[in-house]
Amino acid sequence: MNSINDYHTPVMVNEIIQFLNPQNGDIIIDCTIGGGGHSVEIIKRIIPDGMLIGIDQDDDAVAAASKRLIEYTDNVKIIKGNFLYLKEIAASLNINSVDGIIFDLGVSSFQLNEPERGFSFQYNAVLDMRMDRTQNLTAEKLVNTFNEETLTD
Repeated sequence: MNSINDYHTPVMVNEIIQFLNPQNGDIIIDCTIGGGGHSVEIIKRIIPDGMLIGIDQDDDAVAAASKRLIEYTDNVKIIKGNFLYLKEIAASLNINSVDGIIFDLGVSSFQLNEPERGFSFQYNAVLDMRMDRTQNLTAEKLVNTFNEETLTD
């Protein structure tokens, strides 16, 4: 990554801002913070009294979002985790209700453009495809060790 903005170019930022209509004091959760592209626009609208919680299981995304949002640290909590545990993450932060939640599902341009991540067929690379690289199961292991029935399921 050459700069924070190299991590991922967010799509539909204007639509998300229009739909969420974030206001000062809101609590917003970005369940897939990625490089923080959506979040940086949200935080500008919810400060000084709001809180943005960003979740991502990708260490590179957590690092990129942390850099991008560094000037807002009083109003941002970035959590390395999976949005599957959204309820538990919110509870750990003593958050009982929020004003908005977004999910930007899929693979980021950063993940696709990094050969060692193994998300793209454009590169001769190991088939990895893990969002969280601390997990043991890679796509290569999955397709080469699971039987057809398990893969189908």
